[in-house]
Amino acid sequence: MMNHIVDRIIKRDGEIVTVSPISVKHKNVLADFSDARSAAFYAMGASIKDAKAVYLLVPGEYLASTYTAITEAWFQKANIIVVAFFDSVSRVKTAWMDRCVLKNVSCGISEDSIIDAFFTEAVGLHGPALLSLVGEKVSESAVDYSSLV
Repeated sequence: MMNHIVDRIIKRDGEIVTVSPISVKHKNVLADFSDARSAAFYAMGASIKDAKAVYLLVPGEYLASTYTAITEAWFQKANIIVVAFFDSVSRVKTAWMDRCVLKNVSCGISEDSIIDAFFTEAVGLHGPALLSLVGEKVSESAVDYSSLV
Protein backbone atom coordinates (compact mmCIF):
# COMPACT_ATOMS: atom_id res chain seq x y z
CA MET A 1 0.00 0.00 0.00
CA MET A 2 2.89 2.37 0.65
CA ASN A 3 3.73 2.21 -3.07
CA HIS A 4 0.21 3.46 -3.72
CA ILE A 5 0.97 6.59 -1.66
CA VAL A 6 4.36 7.05 -3.31
CA ASP A 7 2.71 6.84 -6.74
CA ARG A 8 0.28 9.60 -5.71
CA ILE A 9 3.18 11.82 -4.65
CA ILE A 10 5.14 11.16 -7.84
CA LYS A 11 2.09 11.97 -9.99
CA ARG A 12 2.10 15.37 -8.31
CA ASP A 13 5.77 15.68 -9.29
CA GLY A 14 6.63 15.81 -5.61
CA GLU A 15 10.17 15.47 -4.33
CA ILE A 16 10.63 12.90 -1.58
CA VAL A 17 12.93 12.43 1.40
CA THR A 18 12.69 9.06 3.16
CA VAL A 19 13.65 7.70 6.55
CA SER A 20 14.85 4.09 6.70
CA PRO A 21 13.40 1.49 6.74
CA ILE A 22 11.20 3.23 4.17
CA SER A 23 12.98 2.99 0.86
CA VAL A 24 11.80 4.31 -2.48
CA LYS A 25 13.66 3.94 -5.75
CA HIS A 26 12.69 6.83 -8.02
CA LYS A 27 14.30 9.90 -9.54
CA ASN A 28 12.09 12.11 -7.34
CA VAL A 29 13.77 10.83 -4.17
CA LEU A 30 16.19 13.51 -3.00
CA ALA A 31 17.73 11.50 -0.16
CA ASP A 32 17.29 8.54 2.15
CA PHE A 33 18.31 8.93 5.79
CA SER A 34 18.63 6.55 8.69
CA ASP A 35 18.05 9.45 11.11
CA ALA A 36 14.59 11.07 11.11
CA ARG A 37 15.80 14.39 12.54
CA SER A 38 18.42 14.80 9.82
CA ALA A 39 15.88 13.84 7.15
CA ALA A 40 13.42 16.47 8.39
CA PHE A 41 16.05 19.23 8.40
CA TYR A 42 17.17 18.18 4.92
CA ALA A 43 13.56 18.28 3.68
CA MET A 44 13.15 21.75 5.18
CA GLY A 45 16.28 23.01 3.44
CA ALA A 46 15.23 21.50 0.10
CA SER A 47 11.80 23.08 0.42
CA ILE A 48 13.27 26.51 1.14
CA LYS A 49 15.92 26.21 -1.60
CA ASP A 50 13.49 25.15 -4.34
CA ALA A 51 10.47 27.09 -2.97
CA LYS A 52 8.19 24.07 -3.28
CA ALA A 53 6.72 21.24 -1.25
CA VAL A 54 8.93 18.34 -0.20
CA TYR A 55 7.39 15.10 1.07
CA LEU A 56 9.00 13.46 4.10
CA LEU A 57 8.09 9.76 4.46
CA VAL A 58 8.71 8.54 7.99
CA PRO A 59 7.72 5.55 10.13
CA GLY A 60 5.23 6.77 12.74
CA GLU A 61 7.42 5.59 15.60
CA TYR A 62 10.11 8.08 14.49
CA LEU A 63 7.76 11.06 14.18
CA ALA A 64 8.80 12.63 17.50
CA SER A 65 12.37 12.89 16.20
CA THR A 66 11.20 15.30 13.48
CA TYR A 67 9.62 17.78 15.89
CA THR A 68 12.49 20.30 16.09
CA ALA A 69 12.88 20.44 12.31
CA ILE A 70 9.14 20.72 11.76
CA THR A 71 8.98 23.55 14.31
CA GLU A 72 11.78 25.34 12.45
CA ALA A 73 9.98 24.71 9.15
CA TRP A 74 6.93 26.39 10.67
CA PHE A 75 9.01 29.49 11.49
CA GLN A 76 10.67 29.44 8.06
CA LYS A 77 7.34 28.80 6.26
CA ALA A 78 8.91 25.76 4.57
CA ASN A 79 6.35 23.52 2.88
CA ILE A 80 7.23 20.07 4.25
CA ILE A 81 4.51 17.46 3.90
CA VAL A 82 5.21 14.79 6.50
CA VAL A 83 3.63 11.40 5.79
CA ALA A 84 3.88 9.15 8.85
CA PHE A 85 2.99 5.46 8.58
CA PHE A 86 1.38 3.72 11.58
CA ASP A 87 0.32 0.09 11.89
CA SER A 88 -2.69 0.78 14.13
CA VAL A 89 -4.90 3.65 15.27
CA SER A 90 -3.80 3.20 18.88
CA ARG A 91 -0.24 4.24 17.94
CA VAL A 92 -1.28 7.57 16.39
CA LYS A 93 -0.58 10.24 18.97
CA THR A 94 0.11 13.46 17.10
CA ALA A 95 -1.87 16.17 18.92
CA TRP A 96 1.39 17.71 20.17
CA MET A 97 2.32 18.37 16.51
CA ASP A 98 -0.63 20.78 16.18
CA ARG A 99 1.63 23.47 17.63
CA CYS A 100 3.91 23.40 14.59
CA VAL A 101 1.89 22.10 11.62
CA LEU A 102 -0.69 24.02 9.64
CA LYS A 103 -2.72 20.90 8.86
CA ASN A 104 -2.88 17.58 10.73
CA VAL A 105 -4.97 14.70 9.30
CA SER A 106 -5.16 11.03 10.28
CA CYS A 107 -6.84 8.43 8.08
CA GLY A 108 -6.60 4.89 6.80
CA ILE A 109 -4.04 4.16 4.12
CA SER A 110 -6.79 3.24 1.62
CA GLU A 111 -8.92 6.37 2.08
CA ASP A 112 -7.98 7.85 -1.29
CA SER A 113 -10.35 10.82 -1.32
CA ILE A 114 -9.09 12.08 2.06
CA ILE A 115 -5.45 11.56 1.03
CA ASP A 116 -5.93 13.39 -2.28
CA ALA A 117 -7.73 16.29 -0.60
CA PHE A 118 -4.98 16.53 2.02
CA PHE A 119 -2.18 16.56 -0.59
CA THR A 120 -4.01 19.17 -2.69
CA GLU A 121 -4.40 21.51 0.28
CA ALA A 122 -0.99 20.80 1.84
CA VAL A 123 0.96 21.70 -1.30
CA GLY A 124 -0.44 25.23 -1.13
CA LEU A 125 0.42 25.86 2.52
CA HIS A 126 3.24 28.11 3.67
CA GLY A 127 4.48 25.71 6.32
CA PRO A 128 4.50 22.05 7.34
CA ALA A 129 1.59 19.61 7.21
CA LEU A 130 1.22 16.14 8.72
CA LEU A 131 -0.66 13.15 7.29
CA SER A 132 -0.80 10.13 9.60
CA LEU A 133 -1.67 7.01 7.63
CA VAL A 134 -2.95 3.99 9.52
CA GLY A 135 -2.67 0.45 8.23
CA GLU A 136 0.95 0.18 7.09
CA LYS A 137 3.46 -1.56 9.31
CA VAL A 138 6.92 -0.12 8.79
CA SER A 139 9.61 -1.59 10.97
CA GLU A 140 13.31 -2.17 10.88
CA SER A 141 14.64 -5.63 10.40
CA ALA A 142 16.22 -7.16 13.46
CA VAL A 143 19.99 -7.00 13.68
CA ASP A 144 21.90 -9.86 15.26
CA TYR A 145 24.80 -8.39 17.27
CA SER A 146 25.83 -11.69 18.86
CA SER A 147 28.60 -12.23 16.30
CA LEU A 148 30.34 -9.03 17.42
CA VAL A 149 31.20 -10.37 20.86
